[in-house]
Amino acid sequence: MARVTDLLSSAALGGFFAGLWVLWAAAPYTPGQPLATVSVTPDAVFRLHAYRERRGQSTLNPDTGGVVLPVQYAHLSWPLLSIDQTFVVKVATQPAVSWMAGRCVRKLSPRLSADSPHRPRLVLLRQTLEAVPPGTYGIYPAYSGEGLTLRSQDPVP
Repeated sequence: MARVTDLLSSAALGGFFAGLWVLWAAAPYTPGQPLATVSVTPDAVFRLHAYRERRGQSTLNPDTGGVVLPVQYAHLSWPLLSIDQTFVVKVATQPAVSWMAGRCVRKLSPRLSADSPHRPRLVLLRQTLEAVPPGTYGIYPAYSGEGLTLRSQDPVP
């Protein structure tokens, strides 16, 4: 019986610390600030400024001349605790979070996809954004509904 209680208490403590780790990982994303910043050039090279600066190559849209940026992002919500957080996981092929956070999001999202108000929900989503080069853009959560928006960060002359 002592082994069962030790196992249960270890599992509860591990779950508690895993939950705190997820909340701590999402803490840098303050309201009103971009989730990530992307600088694009006319030859479809982009620089991702998240926790570390990354450089990648994307494609140009032949119709508009814009740089196509496929974005993978996660949405964490838990109505019981009033948690509603969106964070960028990857832009094109470049990670926007640490390898451990990206791996945890990919592993936990199938397990935390229930629509219960008493359980956390973690959903991994994809969206394609288009940036007009040259320029610097911020990736923000949408004002209404789910999704992301791209807003110019360049000062207007």
